[in-house]
Amino acid sequence: MNWYERAVLPQILDTAMNQSPFTEIRETMVSQAHGRILEIGMGSGLNGPHYSQDVQHFVALEPFEKLRSMTASRAQSRSLEL
Repeated sequence: MNWYERAVLPQILDTAMNQSPFTEIRETMVSQAHGRILEIGMGSGLNGPHYSQDVQHFVALEPFEKLRSMTASRAQSRSLEL
């Protein structure tokens, strides 16, 4: 993995996916999930706050180390398992 993929791309993805149209979709779609959740390619964890309290078990997979660290800090506020 090169410098761009480690340092720049995660910030670009987080900024791009944190725009209003995507947030509105998350609020609608992610909030409907319940039970056991496996999220593949979680990115920077922007979906996390939108999961309902009905989620009983949550596992996230993310190959980019920088995105995993962003996800970890966001997930702590919801006690989500990564």
